Amino acid sequence: MGHFFLAFSAFLCYLIGMNKIVILQLESRIESINNAIAKMREDATPATHANVEMAIEMLALPELEKVQAELAEAKDKCARLDKLLNNLKFSSTLNRRK
Repeated sequence: MGHFFLAFSAFLCYLIGMNKIVILQLESRIESINNAIAKMREDATPATHANVEMAIEMLALPELEKVQAELAEAKDKCARLDKLLNNLKFSSTLNRRK
């Protein structure tokens, strides 16, 4: 039974690590989208301002919202995996003391 917990804990650590990489990628993507929006606004002329704002509203903001939702989901998943790993460590410690 101990080998199972060890293998399962190692697998959870792997999943947590991979999920943290996904979180970093999503945070980077959000930063890139925000930078692109800022650059588009900066480069807009009075003649193109309305079109730029429409493009941001129709294209960039929905993508930003989508990525932000993915980030929230990934962070929640990571928190749940951390909690599960901590519970396994705690119960493993209790089982050794018996």
